[in-house]
Amino acid sequence: MHEATEAPSVSFFDYIVIGGGTAGIPIAATLSANYSVLLLERGKSPYNDPNITSVFNFGRYFFDTSPDSPSQQFVVEGVVNSRPRVLGGGTSINAGFYSRGEKKFNTEAKLTDEDLILDSYEWTEKVIVFEPVVQSWQTALRAALVEAGVTPDNGFTYDHLIGTKVGGTIFDPNGTRHTAANLLEYANPEGLSLYLHATVHKILFDSTGNSSTRPKAYGVVFEDSLGDKHVAYLNGGSSDEIILAAGALGSPQLLMLSGIGPKDQLDALNITVVLEQPYVGKDMADNPLNALFIPAPIDVEPSIVQVVGITPFGCYIEEAGGFNFIFADLSDYQGYTYQKGGFVIEKINGPLSKGDLKIVNLDPGDNPSVTFNYFNASEDLQKCVEGIETILTTVNTEAFSSYKYADMTNQDILDLNMKLPYNLIEHGNTSTSLEQYCKDTLRTIWHYHGGCHIGQVVDDDYKVLGVDSLRVIDGSTILNSPGTNPQASLMMLGSMMFYKRMIACALITVLFLLDSVVADIAPNYTFMHEATEAPSVSFFDYIVIGGGTTGIPIAATLSANYSVLLLERGKSPYNDPNITTVFNFGRFFFDTSPDSPAQQFIVEGVVNTRPRVLGGGTSINAGFYSRGEEKFNTDAKLTDEDLILDSYEWTEKVIVFEPVVQSWQTALRDALVEAGVTPDNGFTYDHLIGTKVGGTIFDPNGTRHTAANLLQYANPEGLSLYVHAIVHKILFDCTGNSSRPKAYGVVFEDSLGVKHVAYLNGGSSDEIILAAGALGSPQLLMLSGIGPKDQLDALNITVVLEQPYVGKDMADNPQNILFIPSPIDVEPSIVQVVGITPFGSYIEETGGLNVIFGNLSDYQGYNYQKGGFIFEKINGPLSKGDLKIVNLDPADNPSVTFNYFNASEDLQKCVNGIETVLTAINTEAFSNYKYANMTNQDILDLNMKLRYNLNEHGNISTSLEQHCKDTVTTIWHYHGGCHIGQVVDDDYKVLGVDSLRVIDGSTLLNSPGTNPQASLMMLGRYMGVTILSQRLADQLDKLYADW
Repeated sequence: MHEATEAPSVSFFDYIVIGGGTAGIPIAATLSANYSVLLLERGKSPYNDPNITSVFNFGRYFFDTSPDSPSQQFVVEGVVNSRPRVLGGGTSINAGFYSRGEKKFNTEAKLTDEDLILDSYEWTEKVIVFEPVVQSWQTALRAALVEAGVTPDNGFTYDHLIGTKVGGTIFDPNGTRHTAANLLEYANPEGLSLYLHATVHKILFDSTGNSSTRPKAYGVVFEDSLGDKHVAYLNGGSSDEIILAAGALGSPQLLMLSGIGPKDQLDALNITVVLEQPYVGKDMADNPLNALFIPAPIDVEPSIVQVVGITPFGCYIEEAGGFNFIFADLSDYQGYTYQKGGFVIEKINGPLSKGDLKIVNLDPGDNPSVTFNYFNASEDLQKCVEGIETILTTVNTEAFSSYKYADMTNQDILDLNMKLPYNLIEHGNTSTSLEQYCKDTLRTIWHYHGGCHIGQVVDDDYKVLGVDSLRVIDGSTILNSPGTNPQASLMMLGSMMFYKRMIACALITVLFLLDSVVADIAPNYTFMHEATEAPSVSFFDYIVIGGGTTGIPIAATLSANYSVLLLERGKSPYNDPNITTVFNFGRFFFDTSPDSPAQQFIVEGVVNTRPRVLGGGTSINAGFYSRGEEKFNTDAKLTDEDLILDSYEWTEKVIVFEPVVQSWQTALRDALVEAGVTPDNGFTYDHLIGTKVGGTIFDPNGTRHTAANLLQYANPEGLSLYVHAIVHKILFDCTGNSSRPKAYGVVFEDSLGVKHVAYLNGGSSDEIILAAGALGSPQLLMLSGIGPKDQLDALNITVVLEQPYVGKDMADNPQNILFIPSPIDVEPSIVQVVGITPFGSYIEETGGLNVIFGNLSDYQGYNYQKGGFIFEKINGPLSKGDLKIVNLDPADNPSVTFNYFNASEDLQKCVNGIETVLTAINTEAFSNYKYANMTNQDILDLNMKLRYNLNEHGNISTSLEQHCKDTVTTIWHYHGGCHIGQVVDDDYKVLGVDSLRVIDGSTLLNSPGTNPQASLMMLGRYMGVTILSQRLADQLDKLYADW
């Protein structure tokens, strides 16, 4: 920490943070751990100034109007306000009350990681927050608030809870203030440079780069106390940034002074417009405060806000007893004295009333012009009235009776307070109504905010919209002042925003190091072996059960920095042309051997299949690749949109291709558009209403690329993969200090019947991840003792955790097909075109292939080479069944029901889908591929004769509803059995046990998009990165603890 006069004329840093206040200090301290950071504060140090550091001198700085005062006064609508000008910002001059923000603040501030939110609060609390000593007057007020109905009494807590509570304080038991400046104890001294009395005049922008439409911040100009100018530049790294944290007045003011703001204001001061941004300075707000001084017949010990009543109607009741809270002359108290009495304060939340901020000159040291339009919204005024009423009820309770003159009426109290100098507004001395009282005695609690709102000036990551390398992170971005006092939330916000950056940096380093490892190329994986080669006992950081669509991305990602065991019950997909070649698609369905990659099971007459091969469903499916819809991300609790996109692209780089669309498919695509499935979205991976061409995992040579190819990303030194490894049981320790069972190992069997045991190494973050699919995962949970008690008891399985939801709500998306004979040859093709309807039916196709694997005679005189199958699959579905285990053999199929079309909504979607198919094939666009004299009824009756399932039914289609039921088949998109919120939490951790997650299709509420494989591979990668991030966060927490 130095005076700015000591700064070099020119300097370079990875990050420049403008504003050493409530948010800026946590940001700078956090970033300094791994980067060079410049922190610029326009004011002085708070240390060695007893007016700042001692609670007993609270408020004296408000009388200091010198240029070096820590409190820069400004007046808005007759209300005297204060703007911090000191290291520590508002924490150096406020009343010290500490309370976390409400949940709504986290949502508005776009903070989604609840664990990180809590960690960031605790990061502050360890250093500067204390539990206060609550004395007699405050105790009486607390009891009075409860008696008045502000219930319950929540005791001492940092949390924002309806009712009455004691909050934290940043004054220690000796009355010494601890400010955000104390959080610089966390800073890396080698990484941080801090200058005081450094007034930033301008942020510098480069508009000459490759992206001519987006200016890029690259430096700042600041002035020291002698008037000398200095320039600090970013080092030029792609992630280097300037972070503006100058507060709700300073940040919009400096943006405008730098050329970002409303054009009329910039032009008026001849400021070059870098970016016209009309929202800078808009929607400024200040939470109005109204107080009642309550004279007491006895002395009141000095106290400053420690008790608060949080009402359900949006008003917060606070207090300050025994001292001159309004900084008035003794004569102003109308014959009473502040030492005998206390102020009971109400502040409204929100507020809805808004104003704006305008710059008046080019001097960043001067205040801008501000309006707040206090009580312009009637809802704000009504909250104030209800708050005053609550205070009056409170001071008339039995609990408060010792601290109020018995003969003093409510009108007496109101009239007395009308005479106190709360503001500069001229008004009468008598209270005529509570509405007028609120307006006349209006004051501030210094919680003003706005001017750079999220969604208007900055995005969800606080990056300034329209420019690069610049963020705003402070009270100017918030929609509403959080909780009873914003300081806790703002320090949390500062810590959290770049704590994430540190984790990301560490994670990027890990993944970069992996990139530098010599990777194995498919199929020559040095880490892949038969389970017969596995040791009898082994130890790993992670054990992943299931080498399928999600298990492989998880294992490959985790192997970057940890030892990972991946167990797959089936064989390798390589060197089997029935798997690898598109022209052999489906032949594996005829293989019923124990080593078949497709294990058949039958549900309600529908022949289904369960993958038994490395790569899972990607090794036996039709190859269509399309990302899931936005709703899937919400259902799956995936909140990081950047990571979602990165995770999709991680897969697409290796195994996804753009298909060549031939004549029959082109005709069908045009026909769907002509039939109203619009618009034509061309080639895209995205899930969009209309008709599109999707990706494929078959390359131009017809070779299948499966999830197994993603093992090219794996660290060969970190991964051990065994095929033909059937897991029999997950092992749990139920003897620890916790009542929660803890997963610690697995038992698996090789192809010779020999058992092996693999254990976790025992680290606190080590985990078993179950990714065995929608049948395998619930089945293995039950075999391991987690499931419905009646099923476990029936097979004499020891109950580890009774969990009735395991195996519940199983679902399969029913598929219905129409074979359309063609008068001309149809080139062989496999799903590439899809129509996504707005009513929940997806239309797909396969041409010139025997997709139902029937005999030629089954086609009733037609030939599959002259024709194609158009099928519809419904989304959802709503129809649900369940899964039950039938024996102790994990290789056998469990018993499953799906209850196809049990929900009438599902049946109606099928009908609508079949109608759409019939409309499409009768269009002009499709006319070359349909016999002109073949009616819809002919087509339906023909398809009634084809063997789509094992159910007995007639040969004539009597209605589309009956046709759907009679010809139902599957597209192999079954899911459920371990749903989020029932069996696993939002992080896919199994509820009620430790060190175990389930991450696969069993957790899905609905099958995503037109084919789930893209979403499941994305989910595997996303959760792999998330698990790495969580583990790195734990390590950083320990590092912070050491600091």
